[in-house]
Amino acid sequence: MPGPGELRVLGPVEAIGPTGRAELHGARQRAVLGVLALHAGSVVPIPRLVDVLWGEDPPRTAVKTLHSHVARIRQALEDCGFPLVLQTRKPGYVLTVAPSSVDALRFEEELRAAKRSNPAEAVTALREALRLWRGEAFADAELDGWGLREVERLQELRLSAWEELWDAELSLGEHEEVLRELPRLRAEQPYRERLAALHMLALHRCGRHAEALETFQAVRRGLADEFGADPGPELVELHTSILRRAPELDAPARGTAPAQLPARVGHFTGRQRELASLDELLDEAEPPVVVISGAAGMGKSALAVQWAHRIADRFPDGQLFLDLAGHDPHEAVSPGDALAHLSRGLGLPDDRLPDATAERAALYRSLLHGRRCVIVADNAGGVDQILPLVPGTAKAMLIVTSRQSLAALGSRHAVRVFALDALADPESMTLLTRVLGADRVAREPAQAARLARLCDGMPLALRIAAARLTGEPSRPIAELTQELTGAGRLETLAVQGDSRTVKTVLASAYLPLDRAPARLFRLSGLVRGRRSALPSAARCAGCPPKRAGPRPPSCLRRI
Repeated sequence: MPGPGELRVLGPVEAIGPTGRAELHGARQRAVLGVLALHAGSVVPIPRLVDVLWGEDPPRTAVKTLHSHVARIRQALEDCGFPLVLQTRKPGYVLTVAPSSVDALRFEEELRAAKRSNPAEAVTALREALRLWRGEAFADAELDGWGLREVERLQELRLSAWEELWDAELSLGEHEEVLRELPRLRAEQPYRERLAALHMLALHRCGRHAEALETFQAVRRGLADEFGADPGPELVELHTSILRRAPELDAPARGTAPAQLPARVGHFTGRQRELASLDELLDEAEPPVVVISGAAGMGKSALAVQWAHRIADRFPDGQLFLDLAGHDPHEAVSPGDALAHLSRGLGLPDDRLPDATAERAALYRSLLHGRRCVIVADNAGGVDQILPLVPGTAKAMLIVTSRQSLAALGSRHAVRVFALDALADPESMTLLTRVLGADRVAREPAQAARLARLCDGMPLALRIAAARLTGEPSRPIAELTQELTGAGRLETLAVQGDSRTVKTVLASAYLPLDRAPARLFRLSGLVRGRRSALPSAARCAGCPPKRAGPRPPSCLRRI
């Protein structure tokens, strides 16, 4: 649309141009203009416009009358400063204006943005969107057929926006504010169950328990009398929870959201493709369980923590972290203990923690219900450790790291697996440069490149090698690369005072293996080349490659 201007349908239909308001004569002209505005930039076929004006019983002169209405609308738009925006294009007409100039299209875009925001941002966005409404949609237009369905769609979006707004405010502890506004709309929509649920929860949190229970009974009676139906399971479950005054219904304490994420790893490098793919998951209506898999030392935890920090503002109700220690059968955290840890992080006192694991899982899901939290379960050893931790709400995100792909998890839940391999040589050099400094690498570029290759792209090995050099600023890179070419290569990849060496990490993957897989790992170390160890080692072991299992990382070749 040229210049400042606006087309409005969320109330009386109006076109306000650079030189004033368009003079639209008659309810049908306003109907045609409004429907074209709703589909700005797209051709609306003539039969559809005829249906908007006359429904299933148009007069014989319908098309001729429509052309006459369009001619008058075109002239009115030109008079207010919008020449040539209403164009004839087969098989109908198109309004060539920017979608942002149409109030209904802006409203829909702001709703989509609110769904991608945290509760505080969503409240702001939703209130701005709802202020676009000036009354009933197409209030002074005369519509039929498809046009009526468009109006019904807009009205439903408006109701949903109010519900999303009050849901976000309840998650922020603003139940008193909700009670000042919600009853008015509930009087207009007495049998809308989500509205009733929000009303009941707000009443309960304001200490008005009897009124909350009576609200349920009124809905139940009304549904039975008017439709011969019963309330849905979600409303029934909320009623039961209010009856027993379940603690998970309590308002969230402000300023006490858990923030358990460890610090980001220093000089995080690479994984841009994975981060971009992870970001795309945030737009899904029901985010899947994210599994980041890979061999020991490949940076699974670093990626999980990096992304969790990156998206933390989308999950303002808390960020939880738990090391499951699943790679060590003797130290692995049991599902019951994992649930206890996470429930405490969500504010549950120890004296209210059930003994049975199944009851803990149910309470954990209740504590998470309706809360936007991100949970990082690090170092999972198997599916049994993870299944009880899967949230029961689409608002929470579970991120799992494991040396296994946890494929069996996909038989019960939506899962996205990101398999990490070694860093490419350029990424390895970037990591060394960031840790050591560009000047130091520039003095010995060939030796720095050799060091990167000797670490086989393993992020842990690269970081340890760089840390050793950082601790001795005058030491030549060539000296360390010489050490790494000797027999004690794994012993060299260690830093004094840090027990997490390359050897201990790789040993933690090797030692729990049964006899046959352990032998296969040893045989794989005899095979040269970065990509062919698995089939070659399988032949040495006398078993088909398909039975050989996942290939160990190249760093295991020295075990």
